[in-house]
Amino acid sequence: MCVFANTLNEMVLQGFEGVVRVFPCWDKSVNIRFNNLRADGAFLVSSEMKNGVVGFVNIISEAGQTLRFENPYDTALVKIGNKEFTSSEKIIKINTSAGEVISVSAFTSGR
Repeated sequence: MCVFANTLNEMVLQGFEGVVRVFPCWDKSVNIRFNNLRADGAFLVSSEMKNGVVGFVNIISEAGQTLRFENPYDTALVKIGNKEFTSSEKIIKINTSAGEVISVSAFTSGR
């Protein structure tokens, strides 16, 4: 049973070569949501995929490590506390503090 759970976990969240990725090998025709899965670097990650689109990604930094995150959007809107920025980079790098919450969603110009 543990092998099945680990396989499912790796399909929705990976931390490979220091980069956190959501839904790296998930069937986009299947809707799914997960909450607080642990990623390398002491990060808790929650996300959702619906109709083949990543709806959101929330990341809690437990230890204040540098987060390297694969951007699932053309342009991402990243919110950290009162600060926000957009990024079109393939890998978004963020220096975090312990307890910080990072919210990532698709940037839309009409927001």
